[in-house]
Amino acid sequence: MSADAAHAGLDAVRARVDAFVAQAERAQAPHLKCRAACAMCCKVDRAAFAVEVDAIRRWLAERPAVRSAALARPRQPDRCVFLNDDDLCDVYPVRPMICRTHGPAVRLDDEVVWCGLNFEGLSAAQVADTVPPSSVLSIELVNRMLVVVNTQFVEAAGGAPRAPLRDALNDAVESGT
Repeated sequence: MSADAAHAGLDAVRARVDAFVAQAERAQAPHLKCRAACAMCCKVDRAAFAVEVDAIRRWLAERPAVRSAALARPRQPDRCVFLNDDDLCDVYPVRPMICRTHGPAVRLDDEVVWCGLNFEGLSAAQVADTVPPSSVLSIELVNRMLVVVNTQFVEAAGGAPRAPLRDALNDAVESGT
């Protein structure tokens, strides 16, 4: 399988996850405080699957102004390289799955977890009673789909299975795109 075919697989996973997250956000709306420019979950130096980092690199190659703006910002170890001065994501359309699924309640292993800003004042038991199970995304399932796509990408393109997000920016600069 080619790297392009793996990217098509990533696009399909993104579409499914985005649709599910939109439905989950509607179902959980009364309890969600996360909004654009909140950026609480972006104040870390994240890594992602190699196919996701490559998707960002490709996207940046077509948007030199976005890439230049990201390069012009001082690097901070406790902040995503793509978080701009307005606390918005420069690569939002191609952000990694971890970023797409942050906020609403999700299932991680056998536990329902959520952003600390959300479900204010509710215990885990109260959240479990409040949130419809059909609106809780299984992160394990998402990661299984991503591992399949990422394995195909790594087999076609080579390299490590995961990479820091900053590599997408560095690679775009090094390749001259």
